[in-house]
Amino acid sequence: TIWRLAFPDHRRAFSLRWHTKVIRGYLQLTSHYGHRSDMSVHRRLAGGFLAGAYGQVVSIGVQLLTLPIFLAHWGSTRYGEWLLLSTIPAYLSLSDMGFASVASNQMAMEVAAGERESALRTFHGTLGIVAFASVVVLLIAGLLSVLPLEQYLHLTTLAHREAAAIVSLLAMQVVVGFLGSMLSAGYRSEGQFARVTAAVHTLRLLEFLASIVVVVLGSAGAHWVAVCVLVVRVLGTGWMALDLRRFAPWITFCFTRQSISTARSLGSAALAFAAWPLAAALQQQGLILIIGSLLGAPAVVLWTACRTVARALTQASGIFNSALWPEFSRTLGEGNSELARRLHRLAFCVSLWGILPASVALFLLRVPLFQAWSHGLIDISANLFGLTLVQTILSVLWGTSSIVTAAINRHQRNSLIYVLLIVLGVTLSVPVVRHFGLVGAIIILGIPDLIMLPVALGSALAVVNDHWNTFGTAITRPPIQELRALWKRLLR
Repeated sequence: TIWRLAFPDHRRAFSLRWHTKVIRGYLQLTSHYGHRSDMSVHRRLAGGFLAGAYGQVVSIGVQLLTLPIFLAHWGSTRYGEWLLLSTIPAYLSLSDMGFASVASNQMAMEVAAGERESALRTFHGTLGIVAFASVVVLLIAGLLSVLPLEQYLHLTTLAHREAAAIVSLLAMQVVVGFLGSMLSAGYRSEGQFARVTAAVHTLRLLEFLASIVVVVLGSAGAHWVAVCVLVVRVLGTGWMALDLRRFAPWITFCFTRQSISTARSLGSAALAFAAWPLAAALQQQGLILIIGSLLGAPAVVLWTACRTVARALTQASGIFNSALWPEFSRTLGEGNSELARRLHRLAFCVSLWGILPASVALFLLRVPLFQAWSHGLIDISANLFGLTLVQTILSVLWGTSSIVTAAINRHQRNSLIYVLLIVLGVTLSVPVVRHFGLVGAIIILGIPDLIMLPVALGSALAVVNDHWNTFGTAITRPPIQELRALWKRLLR
């Protein structure tokens, strides 16, 4: 809608039939880019990038609006207790151990190779694993609801019954989210990444709107927010299950005895997949605790502000890489190494030539940027911010190459090396931070990225049958022609 208002001459860019304002509009958009079996890679990438950009808009909007609305109607104490209880399902959601993500890659490769029966066995086996994880989540939530949470968490505005109800309802949301992850695997296996991405983010938007309605009304208890979000999630997931039948009628929902064999075949990849974000969280939270204990709370504020600005560079790269992820699964599942090689070069070029000029611009504008953002309360040194930008560049580049092996479930070696580097870095961070301050902390953060760049890049080149010399030559020029082709797809 904003595009049409701002650029009325480009109304044909998104020729949608707006059956409703939000849901059908964005699903029609992704369907335009996703329902034809003979569509090109450019069209799938364009649809995936557009859906990812829409997801970023939803995420930013939800993050910006949640805090002021909840604070205005609930107050800091009640909202803080809600956030405290909301952290529990965040940990419970890790109980699937990454099996849904790994199964998504496996199914995409098997469908691309014409082996739908094998993909269905993978789906059924993973569905059994996810069902077991759901039972574990509900049991843990039931145990927590019996415990005196109001005493352990020092809750003052939420009574025991309401706190227990909130934990149980949030756990149910996690269980429904597990089913949604399996549905996403079915969409991705049929090349519907753009459609399911837009659907998931639209569902998140509707959940947010439902919670805001309850909060603004003010008469209902906090547990009714969790109830409304759960109802919206159940309805949205049910719609996704029905919609998936249009694209993958071969997918059926049943439990077989293949869960154990599936767990064995996908177990190492799933554990490696789950270890990745856990290691990153250990590094980030561990450094914050060490900085706070050694340098004080003001240093934590400087560190967080510096990292927040630098990490903003990764948003566009993350959107493009997410769109490329299912394409690597499809092309490598088909055995098309040439196309996979071109896609990897394109992804690396986009990351490299996108983040370098943006980093230079941020470094040159650092003083007025931080002054305006913090109202003159934060002053970041050039050395600290420059090193942070270098670390961000390294992280983006090796993260781009790592999606090649992750898309085909061959990321175990990269994950193991990364976890070992993180553990070693956190172990050595105390003397380094004590001696070098925040600069030492960014060095601890950047050394694993510096080592992982050749590791991840070498693994990706081996998978796509590329060579260092030819790859180095290919990335020396910006991917203007490729991006122009994607842009033309967006405007059709």
